[in-house]
Formats: sequence, C-alpha cells, structure tokens
Amino acid sequence: MDRAPFGWRHPPHQLGVGDASGRDARFRDAGPDRGAVRGDRQPTIFRVTALTPTIDASLSEAGYEPPAGVTHTLAADLSGGHQRDAAVTIAGLPDAAWRAARMRLSRALGAGERDHVDVLDRLRVPVIFARADAEGDTQALAYAALVDDLAVIEAVATDPSHRRRGLARACVASLLAAARDAGARTAILQVVADNAPALALYAQLGFTAHLYDYHYRRRAP
Repeated sequence: MDRAPFGWRHPPHQLGVGDASGRDARFRDAGPDRGAVRGDRQPTIFRVTALTPTIDASLSEAGYEPPAGVTHTLAADLSGGHQRDAAVTIAGLPDAAWRAARMRLSRALGAGERDHVDVLDRLRVPVIFARADAEGDTQALAYAALVDDLAVIEAVATDPSHRRRGLARACVASLLAAARDAGARTAILQVVADNAPALALYAQLGFTAHLYDYHYRRRAP
C-alpha cells in the first residue's frame, strides 16, 4: 500500500556492538564522557534486552551500575477494528503545534525540553504524528514509526492536567488505524513494567502480546 503521505526520512546510520571477542574491551573503554557515537561526548548507556542476558555480566565487570528498572515490549495485531478519533489531528510531518507541545510536555514530565524533539531529526523511516487538542492547546500526542509492516508507537504523552480524559487513548488508537491504512500489520510499543495505568490502557487497545523486556546500564560514577 502506498505510504507516500508519511515520508519523514533521513539517511541511514547504524551502530552495532560487534563480535563478542572485542566486546568486553569496548565496554571498558566506553568511559563516562564517551558516547556510543564518536565525538558526541555523552555518557555511555547500554540497553540490555532479555534476549542478550550474558551482556550484563560483562557490564558489571566493566564497572557499570546495576540494572535500573524494567520495560516491557508489547505487540498488537492491527487487523482489528481500530478507528481514528475525529478529535485527533493526524499528519505525516510534525507541525509547529506538535513540536511545541512535545517540548512543553517533556518539561512537565521532568525530561529535557528537546529530548524527544531532537530525536525526530534522526528518524530514517516514515512517521505518522498524532495530537489531541483541548481548551485551545495540544494536551496529548504520540507518533508511529513505520518499518515494513510494523508500526512502532513512540513518545506517548499527556499533559498532567488533562489525564484520565481519554486523550492519549484517542491518539494511540488513531495512530493504530492510520498505520494499518498505511500497510502496517502489527504495532509495538514499550512501557515501564510498573506503570499499571498505561499497561491497562494498552491492553484495551490490543497490546496483549509480551515480546521481551529490557533494562538500562550506565557506568557508575
């Protein structure tokens, strides 16, 4: 199916851990001021999945902190009856309202103002953006990155003053419908394991398949 309306693309850049023989040395060499991408001078943080448990031992030996929290990766079948909500704006590009709301919500939720916005400039796949307005401003938003027949739901956020009004649900449901119409057959998302309200919401939207878990490791100060 044609995905031309959602054409937010950038040139590819990939980074891998590499072969196991040289992996431990790279873990040791990745100091607190050396990022995984050469020259970015950011602290090195590893995401360790349940599919690669042996990496934890290497990271512990290299001086990394114990695992912090657990995140679930969940999947939903898009062959069901997901429908777009008329109150949600769907677009193939992040408009000024979406970007401004994302920065405001990042501040409200305790993250860096540009943490989520800057990621957009590094996306290399088509993306669908959703936002829900209330009282004259965007109060909830999210986006879906499309890879072949897979839709990855990201950056779901609601202004704390507008929670429990169904706005996040409307955004995600609309993204699922739009992604299905663009050719996606499965959607996945990630949610912190102890976020019970989010888990309940996503289960209602069909995210009932538990794929795997992951956690983060950073070098101890």
